[in-house]
Amino acid sequence: MTPIKVEEQGVLAQLLRLNSYKASRPDDLSHGVLKELAHSICAPLTALYQKSLNTAIVPSDWKKS
Repeated sequence: MTPIKVEEQGVLAQLLRLNSYKASRPDDLSHGVLKELAHSICAPLTALYQKSLNTAIVPSDWKKS
């Protein structure tokens, strides 16, 4: 199976696509805050997502969403 590669451009695009008017997530981060910080947080989020895929370890909170 070909490994999945998470790219910063894709993470950034998804963050910028968030609807700022929707309710907060279970961790109380509003979509507006995530969208506003998108350029700053896309690199660390990309690394986190890629590591999760590479190690096949998914945080339990992600499974609840």
